[in-house]
Amino acid sequence: TFLLYLVLLILFGTGNKVALKKMTYPMHNYPYFLSQLTTFAYIPVFLVWMWLKLKFTDSITPDMLAFSKFKFFVMGSLDAISGILTVLGVNGVNGPMSVLLAQGAIPISMVASYIFLRSRYKLAQIIGAGIIVLGILVVLIPSLLGSSDGNNPVWAMVFFLSNVPTALSTVYKEMAFKGQEMDVIYLNFWVAIFQALVGLLFAVPSAPLQGTSVPDIPQNMVDGLMCWATGQNSAPDDDCGPALWSVNAYMLLNIGYNIYLLVALKYGSAALMFIAS
Repeated sequence: TFLLYLVLLILFGTGNKVALKKMTYPMHNYPYFLSQLTTFAYIPVFLVWMWLKLKFTDSITPDMLAFSKFKFFVMGSLDAISGILTVLGVNGVNGPMSVLLAQGAIPISMVASYIFLRSRYKLAQIIGAGIIVLGILVVLIPSLLGSSDGNNPVWAMVFFLSNVPTALSTVYKEMAFKGQEMDVIYLNFWVAIFQALVGLLFAVPSAPLQGTSVPDIPQNMVDGLMCWATGQNSAPDDDCGPALWSVNAYMLLNIGYNIYLLVALKYGSAALMFIAS
């Protein structure tokens, strides 16, 4: 069973990484709208799913309902920061670079697990993590030297830094749920709630970093909504035709990815989870 979960995690994880970059092509003028959409869209999905489980199954137990909401808040806060950094950085790197930089979560999660969970690693595992870091540095060097490869070194670093809150969130989940059964849908619902609320705190301050001045936020939201929902072009360089399916595909894959991520974490560890994904 665990092997099946790992296979599904690999499939959804790969699709999630590819779809993340794919959806930014038609929505490249609307990263602010995209950031809000991909934060709030999961709440009604997990709310309905959780309600169905509460009404027709007993998989969400009283112990789970009594679980500390503050711990969900910590998880959601870290995920919110990671999501903001990801959306900020992904437009500044090409597809292969975004996939490579995402692997930085492996050595970061290993360090976090070493510090907070007292995990210990074999020499081969440490060498493997070192190779990942070396590979990222080697690929980044041409961009730092001014190569026209489509990678902005500043935004590449921002994208890489998104791995830090992601890894910390995952290690925190491993700590919080040790000895505690938790339904992944119930967990995802509360994390999505707090992720959205914390994301709102950063919504206005992060807008200029995403290329949207504060006075232009309402218009960007409207234009972004029209681009995504109807394929309507508002800017001269818009190409909104594939926006609906590419963004929706990412969100569906991301739901599956987050579910199997938590299932893998339940049976394995944070570092193993990132290696598989």
